[in-house]
Amino acid sequence: MSELNGKLLDVSGGEASAGASLIVYDRNPVMSVNQVWYEDETGLVRSKLNGYVIDTSSEPTQLILHKCDMSIVLTMDVMKFSMSLTGFKLI
Repeated sequence: MSELNGKLLDVSGGEASAGASLIVYDRNPVMSVNQVWYEDETGLVRSKLNGYVIDTSSEPTQLILHKCDMSIVLTMDVMKFSMSLTGFKLI
């Protein structure tokens, strides 16, 4: 949750498919899986909605949800990103 504005990283519309847009949104009154994230044993941040990871689209400022095949993740370190305009930060 953002310390700046209390918003959360949210899978827009609860869309469970790869390529779904990620947005910064108000916390839902009832917790929903499209706003829940966890770090897996390899250090990747995954959505509780479907286990997909955070990725970027061809538009570098847009975050999307993406299926991750661990066989192709050979050199990935712990994911770090920040969205300074919204105050959201994950380290």
